[in-house]
Amino acid sequence: MEQVSSRSSRSPSPPREAPTSWSELPDEGFLEEEGFSWYAPDKWLSVEIGQVFENRYQVLLKLGYGSVSTAWLCRDLQIHRYVTLKVYETGHRQALNENKVLEHLRAKIESQEDNPGRHPGADFVRLALDKFEVPGVAGPHVCIVHQPLSLTLKDMREMADGQLPEEMLKPFVGQMLVGLDFLHSVANVVHTG
Repeated sequence: MEQVSSRSSRSPSPPREAPTSWSELPDEGFLEEEGFSWYAPDKWLSVEIGQVFENRYQVLLKLGYGSVSTAWLCRDLQIHRYVTLKVYETGHRQALNENKVLEHLRAKIESQEDNPGRHPGADFVRLALDKFEVPGVAGPHVCIVHQPLSLTLKDMREMADGQLPEEMLKPFVGQMLVGLDFLHSVANVVHTG
């Protein structure tokens, strides 16, 4: 995985104390993975705010969950940046598949780095920054670290009173299409959701 050099000469930060109390949001309209019939507590890692993984990634808040993983906003204590930590359910094949695809994409992008005809879509593909496993009740959990994403187009549309201006939307669509072209034509990967 990518080992990013320090952006400054600062030494690593110590973990920060997690708050001992906070205001909870009302439950109306919020769903958590624990409430679904497919949720098996022994297969999911219990992650706590303030917890530090790999002596490096301190959990700040939960970003969300999917059918086989949870996502957490973390602070990288070594190089002073925010990252997203994706923690997979124990033993799920999707973790292995995602890791294989991410390694394949990294190899394709690295093979084009000094190529003057480099595909511009490589700049719009998010790669893993780090990968590791942590022990769990029913076996190890694969954890993948990414750069955090920003607002979704849906979020931006809601902020713009329901419609994004064309001059704002065009660059997003263009970058998405160029990135997809790289995935399809150079990396031979099909994105599925």
